[in-house]
Amino acid sequence: MSYSADRLKEVFWAFSDENPNQEDAEEYAGNPEKLANFVYGDRDDLGNRGVETGDGWKYRGRGFIQLTGRVNYQNFEEFYEDEFGEDINLLDSPNQLSSDFEIATIVSLWFFEENVLDSLDDLTVETVTEIINGGGNGMDDRRSLFEQLEEIDLDC
Repeated sequence: MSYSADRLKEVFWAFSDENPNQEDAEEYAGNPEKLANFVYGDRDDLGNRGVETGDGWKYRGRGFIQLTGRVNYQNFEEFYEDEFGEDINLLDSPNQLSSDFEIATIVSLWFFEENVLDSLDDLTVETVTEIINGGGNGMDDRRSLFEQLEEIDLDC
């Protein structure tokens, strides 16, 4: 979340020169917490409450899959507690997704199973990117990596 003003303009529509309601990128550049609260706060689709609650920063992308949003943290917490019988209190301690390798791994597999595997008939680099990332950021890199993967002979 620590972007330069120029990079903010490339990544987020709110800062784009093409946006008639363009936000001042300089105000958010190099300020990850302020940026996260702006772009992820008050987002019903993520379950995040208003910007002033700090949910955007608190529930920013973490883990290998970059799980984002209060609702995703809560849903994973419920899954984990049901599956493993342990209370991880993820809503109060979200840093576990970046500090605990086992939980970071499990959350990535859980998210993939919950959100991607139902789309196997339409599984392309684009559809998986849309599901996981919510947009097309980094699409060229993903396509290149996927093409490299296709060239690997996996016959063992």
